[in-house]
Amino acid sequence: MNLLISCFSLSYFGIRFVQVGLSTCKLFLVFLCVALSACVSQPVLLSDASNDYVEEQVESRNKEISRNALVGKKTNSGLLYRLGPGDLLELSVFRVEDLNRKVRVNGQGEIELPLLGVVDVGGLTLSKAQTLIAQKLQADYLQNPQVVLYIQEYRSQEITVMGAVQKPDVYTVKKTRSIFEMLSLAGGLSKTAGDLVRVKTKQLNENSGEYETIDLVVSLGRLLAGRVEASNFQLRDGDSILIPEAGFVTVEGAVENPGSYKMDGETNVLKAVALAGGIPWTGKQEDIRVIRNQDDELVVLKVNLARVRDSPSSDLVLQDGDVVSVSHSAAKRAVSGFFKTAGQILGYRIN
Repeated sequence: MNLLISCFSLSYFGIRFVQVGLSTCKLFLVFLCVALSACVSQPVLLSDASNDYVEEQVESRNKEISRNALVGKKTNSGLLYRLGPGDLLELSVFRVEDLNRKVRVNGQGEIELPLLGVVDVGGLTLSKAQTLIAQKLQADYLQNPQVVLYIQEYRSQEITVMGAVQKPDVYTVKKTRSIFEMLSLAGGLSKTAGDLVRVKTKQLNENSGEYETIDLVVSLGRLLAGRVEASNFQLRDGDSILIPEAGFVTVEGAVENPGSYKMDGETNVLKAVALAGGIPWTGKQEDIRVIRNQDDELVVLKVNLARVRDSPSSDLVLQDGDVVSVSHSAAKRAVSGFFKTAGQILGYRIN
């Protein structure tokens, strides 16, 4: 009987132990679920904070762009602007009111004035055109004429703003504009904007008096701080601005499909070129440049894809905002142009 009672007691306490153990497991599982829920929700909070930070950064830079745009409007006097067809000029000659008038530059870059007839001002800056008119008047009609020439209306010019801006478009403007003015016209940066600005422009060389084609990539931070020459550029007809998106690389030059491509995992030069459709026959695989913003300075890294194919480890891993520029072979382009022309003459289409 005692043995039976002892067995019953052990069985009872054993069952209670198991019940307590199960209850403890349940409590532990509930606690674990709560802890995991907290962990799962944490990245969402971090993501929101990160988005807020990005928006604040973009808003801050857009304010800087607006301020610089206002300064550009005040300082852009048009003195380096080259006159061309469509410009409306106002001529004023001191104490000779009969010569005062408004004239529009015709398609040949000419204006017609009393006494002087046709005067070719196309391609001249405003000050040089003013000096030319004064010299012609002094040569035959007036002593020391005081001539003042104004640009009352600039001809229509098209400047392109592309990439990570609020309103990418081709903008028609009536006078030269600074980079900041054009970015402001495009509504400022979008949330996806990176830290680089690509500018293609023709700028006047004051020493030679001729326009030079400039193609450069600059840091947006340095541009806004006025630490690069491009901060003072005046853009004109045919110029363009590109703001690459963050998380993208730009591939340009001798590739089938130049443009910006999203970085999906580790992206090297070979992969970026492949994303852009590869290099055509006219491209130079051995002459590829990677333009990178490094410690607020632009550096150019050279890559030889012909060697990379034999030694993949020698390829360069790209960073956010890098620009991959593939050079053209001048000789191959000339040959390609010849065959295209010949094909057109013979009635064939050669790509």
